[in-house]
Amino acid sequence: MAYRIAIIIITFALASCAPPIPTGNFDAPDPASRTYALVNLVREYRGPEAIKSGTPPANQLKPVVAMLLSSDPMERFMAIEALRDLTGEDLGYDASAPLPVRAMGAERWRAWIEERTVPSNQEEAV
Repeated sequence: MAYRIAIIIITFALASCAPPIPTGNFDAPDPASRTYALVNLVREYRGPEAIKSGTPPANQLKPVVAMLLSSDPMERFMAIEALRDLTGEDLGYDASAPLPVRAMGAERWRAWIEERTVPSNQEEAV
């Protein structure tokens, strides 16, 4: 019986030491939180639980494009896969390319986003 109680106490002690699960935020300093935000964006537009359809507005894609320049290879890979899924484009970006090549690819994405950004004064006229 004392053995069982000891196991239960150890289990609760270890579980309480676990880090919190990130909720997802593109402005977060850690890649895990940015990745959660990315997954949440894709889930909004794709998959069985999607609540929206089409392509997200440019302002929602800007932080994903910023992730293309991340030092974290998995974050870059997930960002380009999300952009491909959400837009149907890849613009020649290679997540495993050297930094100068990735930077040119990210610039192509930035220009693509800018072409689709509606200036705020045009939004008011609509």
